[in-house]
Amino acid sequence: MTQNLSHAHANAAAFFQVEYLEQKDIPSALSLIERIRTSGTLQQNYHLKPRTADELIQLLKDGYPLLGIKNEEGELAAFTSISPLDGDDNSFILRSLCTSPDSKGQGFAKKLLTAALNWMNQNGGGNLTARVAQNNTDSLAIFLKSGFHQADLLWDDKEKYMVCIMAQQCPNHAESIPVPDYYQRML
Repeated sequence: MTQNLSHAHANAAAFFQVEYLEQKDIPSALSLIERIRTSGTLQQNYHLKPRTADELIQLLKDGYPLLGIKNEEGELAAFTSISPLDGDDNSFILRSLCTSPDSKGQGFAKKLLTAALNWMNQNGGGNLTARVAQNNTDSLAIFLKSGFHQADLLWDDKEKYMVCIMAQQCPNHAESIPVPDYYQRML
């Protein structure tokens, strides 16, 4: 799936001001996530899960992108990552889609979603999904405006909330890919 990764990264990064982050950017990504989690801007703290450096480093080593947008000062203002779903070479999950509170309203989340879909198209297509809390109306609106649909609604037994599985099939991947039933394990 990631055989043309360098070419795909270059092409996808050309969209807007999205950058493919490197290992040296991981502390900034983790800092952004923590800043948002403690800013008081989230409706619920579970709307943005914490991530670890080891997790993000492993994604890079495995050839999966960490996407970011930097502000005028060169600081990371928006972030997301793409991970494979267990046991399915054509399905991926978008994790930690987030924008700094002072950068909201600039369309950064939509730009990251566009770059993620472009990366998938460059790497053979597939199904891109995201877990979004049902009461996270801002995030749900962004996904819906970006062409995603609600593929499923699940109960997160650990965190005790309803999760919408948002999905979009890449345009160059014509066959229908069913939504896997193992989302219950994905957090």
